[in-house]
Amino acid sequence: MLLSDAYLKHVSGVDWEAAYQAVKHDADVTSPQPLKQGRGDLDDWKQWGYLTIEGTNRPASKSMEYAADDYAVALFARGLGYQSDYTRYAERANNWKNLWDKDASAHGFTGFVWSRHRDGSWKPDFDAMTTGTWGSDTFYEGNSWTYSTFVPQDIAGLIKASGGLTR
Repeated sequence: MLLSDAYLKHVSGVDWEAAYQAVKHDADVTSPQPLKQGRGDLDDWKQWGYLTIEGTNRPASKSMEYAADDYAVALFARGLGYQSDYTRYAERANNWKNLWDKDASAHGFTGFVWSRHRDGSWKPDFDAMTTGTWGSDTFYEGNSWTYSTFVPQDIAGLIKASGGLTR
């Protein structure tokens, strides 16, 4: 996100083509050391459109972050004229919807982000207040309330999914 933001702000003195290729690589190739750099578990991300409980720890929070990251890559691609890359990453930025459980509710709120299995089933025992830890099968440093509102790339879609009105 940092490089995409810098590009969109017209920061000078950067080889933007090289920067874009690095960002694109990070978005498409699973890092051998995802705890230190890059993304992990991209096979699940590409195949199912979300990170699965079986494939990684903290799948719900990481999925939401990957969706926002892909939107940043899309904007960078569009700025450099890579229309097909823009389209691909913009579509992946919508993957947050794959974790939106419209039937999960709490305190009058319609729907929440929740973890899923590879077979598409939801993690049982939904609780929007469950805060995950490092090895969690849901979230890390947050809960469903936190991550269900983390959709900076699609505010209108979030409002609609939440039962609100859009124009």
